[in-house]
Amino acid sequence: MVNIAQMRIARPPDQLYALGLGSCIGVVLYDPQRKIAGMLHVLLPASEDALPAGQEHRTKFADPGLLDLREAVIRNGALPGNLRAKMAGGAEVLAVSNGTEDSIGRRNAVECLRMLDQMKIPIDGKDLGGKVGRSIRFDPENNVLHVKKIIGEERKL
Repeated sequence: MVNIAQMRIARPPDQLYALGLGSCIGVVLYDPQRKIAGMLHVLLPASEDALPAGQEHRTKFADPGLLDLREAVIRNGALPGNLRAKMAGGAEVLAVSNGTEDSIGRRNAVECLRMLDQMKIPIDGKDLGGKVGRSIRFDPENNVLHVKKIIGEERKL
């Protein structure tokens, strides 16, 4: 289980789960050849909006959290050139009063996509946005991300 602002690593037969993703995003980085995966449960987009330096929890944010996730899967045996990504979440369930109509979910998605692009990690599947939450399960044996929306059928990425 990967709870809010947590990161976990798994190898088969273990699987990674994140339940009740609303505006949060579950990002999976995996090496399909070495069958190792890590999941980050992103709560907020950018650490620059956080507490003073040294007081924030890095895995709460997309920007330092994804860097840490990449480092962790490599440290656990993944090859940097093999890394792929799948992600889901970012529903527009929380409005933000920052002078725009942008939601936290949308900002989370934009920042996660930006970070993956910056790290040059290809995205093999994504299920982002919408108005309802979802839960996800990733199986590193077959690299399938199961996405179950609160309303609707399960989707496999």
